[in-house]
Amino acid sequence: MSSPEPRIVNISLKDGAVVFEPQRCRARRNDVIVWRCEPGHFAIEFFDGTPLDTVDAHSDARHQAHRTVRADAPPDIYRYACAVCVDGRVYLDACCPSIIIDHP
Repeated sequence: MSSPEPRIVNISLKDGAVVFEPQRCRARRNDVIVWRCEPGHFAIEFFDGTPLDTVDAHSDARHQAHRTVRADAPPDIYRYACAVCVDGRVYLDACCPSIIIDHP
C-alpha cells in the first residue's frame, strides 16, 4: 500500500503580500504537508496549538519544509503565521493561513 500524496502549500509574494495556495489546507492524521516558497526562505509558527509534532517549521536549502500531521491530532482549524525573507527583506502574514484537520 502506497502512502498518500503530500498536501502541498505554495507560498508566494504578490504586491508585497504573502499569498498561500491553498489558503486553507485540508489534511488528515498522518498526512505529510509540504510548504514550498520559490521566492525565498520562510518560517511558520502555529498559534493556540498545532496538528504537527512542532509548533514551527523552517525552510530548507530548497525553500521547502515537510511536516507530518500527528496521529492523535484533534480535528480543528489550526492557524499559523508565516514570514518570508527575500533579498534581505522580511514579509509577514500573521494569521491568515490555516490547516484544517478533518475527522478521521
